[in-house]
Amino acid sequence: MWIGASAMNHRPIIRVAGAALLAFAASGCNFNIDAVSAEGDFDRTLTVTGPVALNVRSGAGTIEIRPGIDGVVHIVGHVRSSLSFDQGDATGHIRDIVETPPIVQQGNRIDIGNTNGDVRYQNAQISYDVTVPDSTRVESRVGSGRQIISRLAGPVDVTAGAGDITIDQVRGDIAARSGSGDIHIQGAAAGLEARTGSGDVDLAGEPRRGWNVRTGSGEIDVRVMNQAPFQLNAQTGSGGIQSAQPVSTTDRDSTRRLVGTVRGGGPLVQLRAGSGSIRID
Repeated sequence: MWIGASAMNHRPIIRVAGAALLAFAASGCNFNIDAVSAEGDFDRTLTVTGPVALNVRSGAGTIEIRPGIDGVVHIVGHVRSSLSFDQGDATGHIRDIVETPPIVQQGNRIDIGNTNGDVRYQNAQISYDVTVPDSTRVESRVGSGRQIISRLAGPVDVTAGAGDITIDQVRGDIAARSGSGDIHIQGAAAGLEARTGSGDVDLAGEPRRGWNVRTGSGEIDVRVMNQAPFQLNAQTGSGGIQSAQPVSTTDRDSTRRLVGTVRGGGPLVQLRAGSGSIRID
C-alpha cells in the first residue's frame, strides 16, 4: 500500500510493510504479528546566500554529503519506523516525520536531525542524503551508521559511535572519529585527525599541516602523495612498522617505533596503533 502527498518542496512518500501480513491474519489463519514497519521519504530544498554551516545528526542511519549547486542545500531523508501494536500506528508515525522533518534553517546555518528529545522521532531511523555548496563547513554525528563526505572545501568534522567513515577529496581540515568502525580518507590536503577505537585507518594525501592518526585495535595504512616532505613519529603496541618512504631515522625501537624526517622534514605525521601494524608508502 502506498500513501503519498505532494507539494512544492514537500514530497512525502510512505510505504507500509505490514499490510499484506495483516490481510493474511484477517483471513482466519493462525498468524501472529507483533509489529508493523513503515518507510517514508521527504525532500526539502533550502536557499542560502553565503558560506553554509551544516550540522547533521542521526541516532541510527546513513549520512551522505556531497557538492551540489551554489546557493542551494538539498536534503532527501529516508525514514524507517517499526512499532508494536501497543506503541501506535507506524504509518501515522512515518507521516508525522515526513511532513515535519527535523530541519531548521537560520540564515546560512542549517541543522538537520536535532530532535531535541521530541517523542515524534522516537523509534525511527532516519538517513540523510544532502547536497551543499562546495564551500560548506560540515559537522556530522551518527550514533550507529555509515557516513560518506566527498569533494568539499571543508573543514569537515565527523563522529560515529559505531560505523565506518569515508571522506574523499576534502580540501580543508579533517577530523574523523569512530568508536568502532573503519576510517577511509582519500585526497587529504590539510590538517587531519583520525581516530577509531576498533577499526582500520586507510589514509592517502599530502600532509600540508599536521596529521594525527590513532587506532586502539586495527591497522594504519598511510600513502603520502606528491613527494611531500614531513616528520614522522610512528609507534605500535603490538605489530610491525613498515615504511617505503626515505626516512632519515632519529629513533628506532625494533619494529615498534620509528621517528625521523622525510625529504628534509615538514609537518608532523603522528601514527599510533595500540594493536595492529603500520605501513607508510
